[in-house]
Amino acid sequence: MSDQEDLERQARDGDAEAMFQLGVLAEQASDIEFARFWYEKAAQLGITDAMYQLGLFAHDEHDTVGVRNWWEQAAEAGHLEAMYNLGFLSEEAKDRRWWTTAADAGHVEAMHMLGTLANDGGDKAAAREWWIRASEAGHMQEMKNLSILADEMGSPVEAYEWDTRAAEAGDSEAMVRLGVDAYEAGDLAKAHDWYAKASEAGQSLAMFNLGLLEMESGNKPEARRWWIQASDAGHTGAMFNLGLLEMESGNPSDARRWWTLHVNETHETNVMFRLGRIAHDEGDLVVAREWYTQAAEAGNTDAMTGLGFLAAFAEDQDQAREWFERAVEAGDTEAAAILESLDAG
Repeated sequence: MSDQEDLERQARDGDAEAMFQLGVLAEQASDIEFARFWYEKAAQLGITDAMYQLGLFAHDEHDTVGVRNWWEQAAEAGHLEAMYNLGFLSEEAKDRRWWTTAADAGHVEAMHMLGTLANDGGDKAAAREWWIRASEAGHMQEMKNLSILADEMGSPVEAYEWDTRAAEAGDSEAMVRLGVDAYEAGDLAKAHDWYAKASEAGQSLAMFNLGLLEMESGNKPEARRWWIQASDAGHTGAMFNLGLLEMESGNPSDARRWWTLHVNETHETNVMFRLGRIAHDEGDLVVAREWYTQAAEAGNTDAMTGLGFLAAFAEDQDQAREWFERAVEAGDTEAAAILESLDAG
């Protein structure tokens, strides 16, 4: 006899858990109606997981009445996930009370949500209480929240303590924050240590900051190494700084590579302008115009001025004046001086 046949025999004999397991098997086989059939039978016999699953079905079908009906039945019978989900159905107190019930029964995410709700409502003391409970129950995110909250409440020592606990528990973001604290306190060695630990955990910001520390000490090769690692991990600031390094070293083609990567991620107009300037300096006016136009249309006044110069070089004075005027309207004082000289000429 197969396992399913055995479950079917038990279900026929009135075994509610077997009915639920048959519903699970049917759902896994994508036979939702057969799953619903067995879940409903199991629910009638008090299986709260079956009630919860029926609520999920109703949710997928946008049946709000059915969702509430099934999850309230499950919640009233002690199902924690049903209680938690009921808290999201509306902002009414009757729904949010389920988070309190779930939290009191040990549901960590419910504690987190109650803390968030209190914090959003300006009750920082209540937020702190709920987040401490969630933290003690193993919710890593709360240590970060408690650190931020302590800072907001004027308790930097407590913020430091929460960051330290989080870092010791493996939170790489907390390691970065501790590195920043150490740097601002002038302890560069300690900052380096925290950034290094965070970098080992894959934090691109820590890699970037290590590059900044190396630049401050005059070690450009080491700064470049860290920024390349940070860039490989997606840090756009590192891409930008690598472009600056290459320009300082007289390597505009390498700068172009880094800044193109940066623009593809950020669409920052300042970098578009820089790419246009490289092309302009190299005499590739077509590419320069393309970059300047992208940046100018997004509001970059330097790019507008660049387009004005390109138009003037092509002896299209009307077009040049139009771009300089747009730059002036956007607040560019250099363009205003250029217009004055044009008018004087």
